[in-house]
Amino acid sequence: MKKEKDRLHQYFSGNYSRKDLHFTQQLFTDSTQKENLQQNLEGHWDRFKLSPEQEKTDFEPLLNKLHHQIHSKENTPHKKISFVYQLQRIAAILFIPLVLGFATYFWYNHAGKEQLAYAEIQCPDGTRTQFHLPDGSSGFLNNGSSIRYAVPFNKNREVLLSGEAFFDVTKNGHPFHVKTNNLDVQVMGTSFNVMAYEDDAIEEVILQTGKVKVCVLNGKKLATLHPNQQLSLNLDNNQYQINRVEASNFTAWREGKLIFRNEGLEAVAKRIERWYNVDIEITDKSLKDYTFHATFMDHNLEEVLTLLTLTSPIKFKIEEQNNNSPGVYIKKKKVTLEPDITKTNKTN
Repeated sequence: MKKEKDRLHQYFSGNYSRKDLHFTQQLFTDSTQKENLQQNLEGHWDRFKLSPEQEKTDFEPLLNKLHHQIHSKENTPHKKISFVYQLQRIAAILFIPLVLGFATYFWYNHAGKEQLAYAEIQCPDGTRTQFHLPDGSSGFLNNGSSIRYAVPFNKNREVLLSGEAFFDVTKNGHPFHVKTNNLDVQVMGTSFNVMAYEDDAIEEVILQTGKVKVCVLNGKKLATLHPNQQLSLNLDNNQYQINRVEASNFTAWREGKLIFRNEGLEAVAKRIERWYNVDIEITDKSLKDYTFHATFMDHNLEEVLTLLTLTSPIKFKIEEQNNNSPGVYIKKKKVTLEPDITKTNKTN
Protein backbone atom coordinates (compact mmCIF):
# COMPACT_ATOMS: atom_id res chain seq x y z
CA MET A 1 0.00 0.00 0.00
CA LYS A 2 1.27 3.45 -0.88
CA LYS A 3 2.43 5.49 2.13
CA GLU A 4 0.73 8.82 2.89
CA LYS A 5 3.92 10.83 2.38
CA ASP A 6 4.37 9.14 -1.01
CA ARG A 7 0.84 10.15 -2.03
CA LEU A 8 1.61 13.75 -1.13
CA HIS A 9 4.87 13.66 -3.07
CA GLN A 10 3.13 12.15 -6.12
CA TYR A 11 0.51 14.88 -6.00
CA PHE A 12 2.96 17.79 -5.86
CA SER A 13 5.11 16.26 -8.59
CA GLY A 14 2.04 16.28 -10.89
CA ASN A 15 2.10 12.50 -11.36
CA TYR A 16 -0.78 11.33 -9.16
CA SER A 17 -3.77 9.03 -9.22
CA ARG A 18 -7.37 9.75 -8.21
CA LYS A 19 -6.63 8.23 -4.80
CA ASP A 20 -3.64 10.57 -4.37
CA LEU A 21 -5.82 13.56 -5.30
CA HIS A 22 -8.56 12.51 -2.88
CA PHE A 23 -6.03 11.95 -0.09
CA THR A 24 -4.46 15.39 -0.60
CA GLN A 25 -7.88 17.06 -0.74
CA GLN A 26 -8.96 15.46 2.52
CA LEU A 27 -5.66 16.22 4.21
CA PHE A 28 -5.96 19.96 3.56
CA THR A 29 -9.70 20.37 4.14
CA ASP A 30 -10.30 18.26 7.28
CA SER A 31 -9.50 20.33 10.37
CA THR A 32 -9.08 17.15 12.43
CA GLN A 33 -6.12 16.20 10.24
CA LYS A 34 -3.95 19.10 11.34
CA GLU A 35 -1.34 16.98 13.13
CA ASN A 36 -1.32 14.45 10.30
CA LEU A 37 -0.98 17.26 7.76
CA GLN A 38 2.01 18.73 9.56
CA GLN A 39 3.74 15.36 9.77
CA ASN A 40 3.17 14.69 6.07
CA LEU A 41 4.41 18.12 5.02
CA GLU A 42 7.51 17.73 7.16
CA GLY A 43 8.14 14.33 5.58
CA HIS A 44 7.72 15.84 2.14
CA TRP A 45 10.04 18.70 3.00
CA ASP A 46 12.72 16.24 4.14
CA ARG A 47 12.99 14.98 0.55
CA PHE A 48 14.70 18.20 -0.42
CA LYS A 49 18.03 19.71 0.46
CA LEU A 50 17.38 23.00 2.24
CA SER A 51 19.49 25.98 3.09
CA PRO A 52 20.13 26.78 6.80
CA GLU A 53 17.58 29.61 6.55
CA GLN A 54 14.89 27.32 5.16
CA GLU A 55 15.60 24.73 7.86
CA LYS A 56 14.35 27.23 10.44
CA THR A 57 10.90 27.57 8.84
CA ASP A 58 8.06 27.23 11.35
CA PHE A 59 5.13 25.17 10.05
CA GLU A 60 2.57 26.39 12.56
CA PRO A 61 1.79 29.86 11.10
CA LEU A 62 1.56 28.38 7.60
CA LEU A 63 -0.87 25.64 8.68
CA ASN A 64 -3.02 28.12 10.60
CA LYS A 65 -3.21 30.33 7.53
CA LEU A 66 -4.18 27.41 5.31
CA HIS A 67 -6.97 26.28 7.60
CA HIS A 68 -8.21 29.86 8.00
CA GLN A 69 -8.42 30.31 4.22
CA ILE A 70 -10.21 27.01 3.79
CA HIS A 71 -12.74 27.49 6.59
CA SER A 72 -13.57 31.05 5.56
CA LYS A 73 -15.01 29.69 2.31
CA GLU A 74 -17.03 26.75 3.67
CA ASN A 75 -20.42 28.43 3.25
CA THR A 76 -20.03 29.68 -0.33
CA PRO A 77 -22.26 28.02 -3.02
CA HIS A 78 -19.20 27.04 -5.10
CA LYS A 79 -16.32 26.11 -2.85
CA LYS A 80 -12.94 27.45 -3.87
CA ILE A 81 -10.20 26.15 -1.62
CA SER A 82 -6.79 27.68 -2.01
CA PHE A 83 -3.47 27.26 -0.31
CA VAL A 84 0.08 28.35 -0.95
CA TYR A 85 2.57 25.52 -0.86
CA GLN A 86 5.97 26.93 0.01
CA LEU A 87 7.70 23.77 1.10
CA GLN A 88 9.42 22.87 -2.17
CA ARG A 89 13.17 23.28 -2.48
CA ILE A 90 13.45 25.89 -5.20
CA ALA A 91 16.54 26.55 -7.31
CA ALA A 92 17.71 30.04 -6.42
CA ILE A 93 19.32 31.16 -9.65
CA LEU A 94 21.37 34.14 -10.70
CA PHE A 95 22.80 34.40 -7.18
CA ILE A 96 19.49 35.62 -5.77
CA PRO A 97 17.82 33.57 -2.99
CA LEU A 98 14.26 32.65 -3.79
CA VAL A 99 11.26 31.10 -2.15
CA LEU A 100 8.85 29.96 -4.82
CA GLY A 101 5.15 29.82 -4.08
CA PHE A 102 3.46 26.67 -5.34
CA ALA A 103 -0.34 27.01 -5.20
CA THR A 104 -2.98 24.48 -6.07
CA TYR A 105 -6.66 25.17 -6.52
CA PHE A 106 -9.69 22.90 -6.52
CA TRP A 107 -13.04 23.77 -8.14
CA TYR A 108 -16.17 21.80 -7.35
CA ASN A 109 -19.68 21.87 -8.80
CA HIS A 110 -22.71 21.62 -6.52
CA ALA A 111 -22.69 17.81 -6.53
CA GLY A 112 -18.92 17.61 -6.15
CA LYS A 113 -18.67 15.24 -9.10
CA GLU A 114 -16.15 17.20 -11.16
CA GLN A 115 -12.73 18.15 -9.95
CA LEU A 116 -10.14 20.30 -11.65
CA ALA A 117 -6.71 20.87 -10.19
CA TYR A 118 -4.40 23.70 -11.18
CA ALA A 119 -0.78 24.31 -10.25
CA GLU A 120 0.67 27.80 -10.03
CA ILE A 121 4.33 28.76 -9.85
CA GLN A 122 5.09 32.26 -8.62
CA CYS A 123 8.29 34.27 -8.76
CA PRO A 124 8.43 37.20 -6.28
CA ASP A 125 9.61 40.67 -7.24
CA GLY A 126 13.35 41.10 -7.40
CA THR A 127 14.08 37.43 -8.23
CA ARG A 128 14.32 35.05 -11.19
CA THR A 129 13.86 31.31 -11.07
CA GLN A 130 13.87 28.16 -13.17
CA PHE A 131 10.85 25.87 -13.43
CA HIS A 132 10.12 22.42 -14.83
CA LEU A 133 6.77 21.28 -16.20
CA PRO A 134 5.37 17.71 -16.01
CA ASP A 135 5.85 17.12 -19.77
CA GLY A 136 9.60 17.73 -19.57
CA SER A 137 9.46 21.34 -20.78
CA SER A 138 11.33 23.89 -18.71
CA GLY A 139 11.89 27.60 -18.49
CA PHE A 140 12.56 30.65 -16.36
CA LEU A 141 10.25 33.11 -14.65
CA ASN A 142 11.31 36.73 -14.41
CA ASN A 143 10.62 38.87 -11.37
CA GLY A 144 7.00 39.39 -10.34
CA SER A 145 5.73 36.70 -12.76
CA SER A 146 3.65 33.56 -12.47
CA ILE A 147 2.43 30.64 -14.57
CA ARG A 148 -0.62 28.44 -14.03
CA TYR A 149 -1.53 25.12 -15.65
CA ALA A 150 -4.00 22.26 -15.29
CA VAL A 151 -3.01 18.95 -13.74
CA PRO A 152 -2.65 16.44 -15.41
CA PHE A 153 -0.69 18.43 -17.97
CA ASN A 154 0.94 16.15 -20.56
CA LYS A 155 -2.01 16.07 -23.00
CA ASN A 156 -3.50 19.47 -22.15
CA ARG A 157 -0.37 21.60 -22.45
CA GLU A 158 -1.76 25.06 -21.78
CA VAL A 159 0.07 27.56 -19.59
CA LEU A 160 -1.43 30.85 -18.39
CA LEU A 161 1.23 33.53 -17.96
CA SER A 162 1.27 36.77 -16.03
CA GLY A 163 4.54 38.66 -16.34
CA GLU A 164 7.58 37.42 -18.26
CA ALA A 165 8.84 33.90 -18.90
CA PHE A 166 11.22 32.01 -21.15
CA PHE A 167 10.05 28.57 -22.34
CA ASP A 168 12.05 25.66 -23.71
CA VAL A 169 9.31 23.33 -24.96
CA THR A 170 9.68 19.57 -25.37
CA LYS A 171 7.93 17.86 -28.29
CA ASN A 172 5.46 15.15 -27.28
CA GLY A 173 2.89 15.16 -30.11
CA HIS A 174 0.55 17.60 -28.36
CA PRO A 175 0.48 21.37 -29.00
CA PHE A 176 1.86 23.66 -26.32
CA HIS A 177 0.01 26.94 -25.64
CA VAL A 178 1.15 29.95 -23.63
CA LYS A 179 -1.76 32.33 -23.02
CA THR A 180 -1.65 35.86 -21.69
CA ASN A 181 -4.54 38.27 -21.21
CA ASN A 182 -4.46 39.01 -24.94
CA LEU A 183 -2.29 36.49 -26.81
CA ASP A 184 -2.12 32.77 -27.48
CA VAL A 185 1.36 31.50 -28.46
CA GLN A 186 1.16 28.04 -30.05
CA VAL A 187 4.19 25.79 -30.44
CA MET A 188 5.22 22.15 -30.76
CA GLY A 189 8.85 22.31 -29.63
CA THR A 190 10.90 25.48 -29.50
CA SER A 191 12.35 28.17 -27.20
CA PHE A 192 10.90 31.65 -26.87
CA ASN A 193 10.26 34.54 -24.49
CA VAL A 194 6.87 36.05 -23.64
CA MET A 195 6.41 39.31 -21.73
CA ALA A 196 2.92 40.26 -20.57
CA TYR A 197 2.96 42.21 -17.31
CA GLU A 198 -0.52 43.36 -16.32
CA ASP A 199 0.63 46.95 -15.76
CA ASP A 200 2.26 47.23 -19.22
CA ALA A 201 0.57 48.48 -22.39
CA ILE A 202 2.71 46.17 -24.54
CA GLU A 203 2.79 42.38 -24.81
CA GLU A 204 5.79 40.81 -26.57
CA VAL A 205 6.77 37.45 -27.99
CA ILE A 206 10.42 36.88 -28.97
CA LEU A 207 11.46 33.67 -30.69
CA GLN A 208 14.91 32.22 -30.08
CA THR A 209 14.69 28.83 -31.83
CA GLY A 210 12.08 26.92 -33.84
CA LYS A 211 8.80 28.47 -34.94
CA VAL A 212 5.68 29.75 -33.15
CA LYS A 213 2.24 30.89 -34.22
CA VAL A 214 0.88 33.92 -32.38
CA CYS A 215 -2.87 34.45 -32.18
CA VAL A 216 -5.23 36.61 -30.19
CA LEU A 217 -7.48 34.80 -27.74
CA ASN A 218 -10.40 34.56 -30.19
CA GLY A 219 -8.20 32.39 -32.44
CA LYS A 220 -7.37 35.02 -35.06
CA LYS A 221 -3.80 34.52 -36.26
CA LEU A 222 -1.47 37.50 -36.08
CA ALA A 223 1.80 36.00 -37.36
CA THR A 224 4.17 33.07 -37.52
CA LEU A 225 7.50 33.99 -35.98
CA HIS A 226 10.94 32.75 -36.96
CA PRO A 227 14.16 32.93 -34.88
CA ASN A 228 15.21 36.43 -33.82
CA GLN A 229 11.80 37.93 -34.57
CA GLN A 230 9.76 39.92 -32.08
CA LEU A 231 6.02 40.53 -32.13
CA SER A 232 4.86 43.52 -30.09
CA LEU A 233 1.15 44.08 -29.44
CA ASN A 234 0.10 47.57 -28.37
CA LEU A 235 -2.89 47.11 -26.04
CA ASP A 236 -3.95 50.76 -26.36
CA ASN A 237 -4.73 50.53 -30.08
CA ASN A 238 -4.63 46.73 -30.65
CA GLN A 239 -1.96 47.20 -33.31
CA TYR A 240 1.04 44.91 -33.59
CA GLN A 241 4.38 45.00 -35.35
CA ILE A 242 7.11 42.47 -36.10
CA ASN A 243 10.75 43.45 -35.67
CA ARG A 244 14.07 41.78 -36.35
CA VAL A 245 15.97 41.58 -33.04
CA GLU A 246 18.84 39.79 -31.37
CA ALA A 247 16.83 37.36 -29.24
CA SER A 248 19.69 36.78 -26.80
CA ASN A 249 19.46 40.43 -25.67
CA PHE A 250 15.88 39.83 -24.59
CA THR A 251 16.49 36.50 -22.88
CA ALA A 252 19.75 37.35 -21.10
CA TRP A 253 17.80 38.04 -17.90
CA ARG A 254 17.92 34.27 -17.34
CA GLU A 255 21.68 34.64 -16.81
CA GLY A 256 21.33 37.59 -14.45
CA LYS A 257 22.04 40.22 -17.11
CA LEU A 258 20.11 43.47 -17.18
CA ILE A 259 20.41 44.81 -20.74
CA PHE A 260 19.22 48.14 -22.14
CA ARG A 261 19.41 48.82 -25.87
CA ASN A 262 18.54 52.45 -26.68
CA GLU A 263 15.66 52.43 -24.21
CA GLY A 264 14.09 55.56 -22.77
CA LEU A 265 14.38 56.36 -19.07
CA GLU A 266 10.75 55.50 -18.37
CA ALA A 267 11.18 51.96 -19.74
CA VAL A 268 14.53 51.62 -17.98
CA ALA A 269 12.99 52.72 -14.67
CA LYS A 270 10.17 50.17 -14.96
CA ARG A 271 12.62 47.33 -15.54
CA ILE A 272 14.83 48.45 -12.64
CA GLU A 273 11.73 48.53 -10.42
CA ARG A 274 10.98 44.89 -11.13
CA TRP A 275 14.60 43.77 -11.11
CA TYR A 276 15.40 45.21 -7.68
CA ASN A 277 11.86 45.35 -6.24
CA VAL A 278 11.84 49.12 -5.69
CA ASP A 279 9.57 52.05 -6.49
CA ILE A 280 10.96 54.71 -8.84
CA GLU A 281 9.64 58.24 -9.28
CA ILE A 282 10.78 60.46 -12.17
CA THR A 283 10.21 64.04 -11.03
CA ASP A 284 10.77 65.79 -14.37
CA LYS A 285 9.15 64.65 -17.64
CA SER A 286 12.09 66.00 -19.66
CA LEU A 287 14.27 63.21 -18.24
CA LYS A 288 12.22 60.65 -20.14
CA ASP A 289 13.82 61.84 -23.38
CA TYR A 290 17.17 60.30 -22.44
CA THR A 291 17.98 56.83 -23.81
CA PHE A 292 20.41 54.26 -22.48
CA HIS A 293 22.58 51.50 -23.94
CA ALA A 294 24.12 49.37 -21.22
CA THR A 295 24.64 45.85 -19.85
CA PHE A 296 24.72 45.09 -16.13
CA MET A 297 25.51 41.83 -14.38
CA ASP A 298 25.80 41.26 -10.63
CA HIS A 299 25.53 45.00 -9.98
CA ASN A 300 23.57 46.25 -7.00
CA LEU A 301 20.92 48.96 -7.28
CA GLU A 302 23.16 51.86 -6.32
CA GLU A 303 25.87 50.80 -8.78
CA VAL A 304 23.37 50.65 -11.66
CA LEU A 305 21.91 54.06 -10.84
CA THR A 306 25.38 55.59 -10.48
CA LEU A 307 26.49 54.29 -13.87
CA LEU A 308 23.31 55.62 -15.51
CA THR A 309 23.87 59.09 -14.08
CA LEU A 310 27.37 59.21 -15.57
CA THR A 311 25.88 59.50 -19.07
CA SER A 312 23.00 61.89 -18.34
CA PRO A 313 22.22 64.96 -16.20
CA ILE A 314 20.34 62.94 -13.62
CA LYS A 315 20.80 62.43 -9.90
CA PHE A 316 19.08 59.92 -7.66
CA LYS A 317 18.05 59.48 -4.05
CA ILE A 318 17.30 56.14 -2.36
CA GLU A 319 14.96 56.04 0.63
CA GLU A 320 13.57 53.26 2.81
CA GLN A 321 9.79 53.20 3.10
CA ASN A 322 7.65 51.15 5.47
CA ASN A 323 3.95 50.38 5.37
CA ASN A 324 2.72 49.00 8.67
CA SER A 325 -1.01 48.88 7.97
CA PRO A 326 -2.97 46.34 10.05
CA GLY A 327 -1.99 42.88 8.85
CA VAL A 328 0.43 44.27 6.25
CA TYR A 329 4.15 44.88 6.44
CA ILE A 330 6.00 46.17 3.39
CA LYS A 331 9.59 47.24 3.40
CA LYS A 332 10.50 48.58 -0.01
CA LYS A 333 13.01 51.14 -1.19
CA LYS A 334 11.95 54.24 -3.10
CA VAL A 335 14.21 55.80 -5.74
CA THR A 336 13.74 59.40 -6.86
CA LEU A 337 15.23 60.49 -10.19
CA GLU A 338 15.53 64.24 -10.76
CA PRO A 339 17.52 66.65 -12.93
CA ASP A 340 21.10 67.31 -11.88
CA ILE A 341 21.38 71.07 -12.31
CA THR A 342 25.15 71.06 -11.89
CA LYS A 343 25.58 68.78 -14.92
CA THR A 344 23.01 70.75 -16.93
CA ASN A 345 24.90 74.00 -16.32
CA LYS A 346 28.19 72.39 -17.40
CA THR A 347 26.55 71.20 -20.61
CA ASN A 348 25.22 74.66 -21.35
